[in-house]
Amino acid sequence: ERKDHNKFVVVPPTYRVDIFREIDLVEEIARISGFQEIPVRTPSVRASEETRFWELEVSSRARWIMTSMGYTEVITYSFISPKLVEALGAAEGHYLMNFVRLLNPLTVDQSVMRTSLVPGLLMAARQNLSYGEKALKLFEWGKVFFDKGKDRQPEEKYHVAGLLTGSVTPKKWHSKERMADFYDIKGVVEALLENLGAGEPLFKRPTEFPGLDEEVSANILFEGQIIGHVGQLSGEVIEASDLGKGEFFVFEMDIECILPSLTREKKFIPFARFPAVYRDISIVVSKEVESSTIKGIIQQEGGGLVESVDIFDVYEGQGNPQDKKAIGFRICYRSAERTLEGDEVNRIHEKIIDRIRQKTGGRLREG
Repeated sequence: ERKDHNKFVVVPPTYRVDIFREIDLVEEIARISGFQEIPVRTPSVRASEETRFWELEVSSRARWIMTSMGYTEVITYSFISPKLVEALGAAEGHYLMNFVRLLNPLTVDQSVMRTSLVPGLLMAARQNLSYGEKALKLFEWGKVFFDKGKDRQPEEKYHVAGLLTGSVTPKKWHSKERMADFYDIKGVVEALLENLGAGEPLFKRPTEFPGLDEEVSANILFEGQIIGHVGQLSGEVIEASDLGKGEFFVFEMDIECILPSLTREKKFIPFARFPAVYRDISIVVSKEVESSTIKGIIQQEGGGLVESVDIFDVYEGQGNPQDKKAIGFRICYRSAERTLEGDEVNRIHEKIIDRIRQKTGGRLREG
């Protein structure tokens, strides 16, 4: 029944229970008249002045990098049980216990919003282990939430985290099995940040993250700021999480801390025109001295003539005191403008050795 030029009153037959909205009538008209009768028009769309949200691009790049290294993405619940964080050893007052609590949780196991991605990774690992999977490489990209007080919105941050356990090189006829260690997960962090365009991080002990072995863990620093943690799970956490036997390595980073440093630009460095000069140095220092400290001294004293510094040996054992270790460095000297003379390199090399002695109290290893 037509009411006016723009309005109809329609009562559908009782057997057409699917018609109860205006759009249902429009669809019926189009179906009866024929969809081909509807003219094709380009919709009027106004271009947005907003730039693309950074998370879409960065998360896509991070996922590509992690999967390229053999890791599998998992997606876990944002709602967790506080007991999962307590199992990590987080004490009352720790920032991981600053939960956003739900007023009407569906279950006790989902009563708070997560403050870390690690508990979700541990649950995923436990489930996969129960299915007989022993070698796991898992990662997750997602939000964590922190309570900001009454009548205030929670703080939300994007984190990326990973878990590694089992063998990284399976036993074959031509190779032996090699189990995962701390340096494997540390290398993942370095590769992820480097390929995102952030640059090289710094690792410092001790870590502030609970549940990690104090001797096999470190804070991840970038431009002087702690952005995350990496290390081996302690035996207490493994037992509390019902993960069975084995060694488990995890990392977690606040990805928003490095956003200002991310770049998509790729710079070409011309191939070297002049030959390199290599010098090896083995320094005996206290076990408390980190290799990055010595590496920094070498690069600072060598200036632009030090092209690279690589560690080729770390020795702790017979011939060294119990509190000492010997670290071997291979230094590459090269100039982009001329061929270096042997005497010049020797002077720089001796200067570097003297400064290492002064700063670390170390000595050259004999033999």
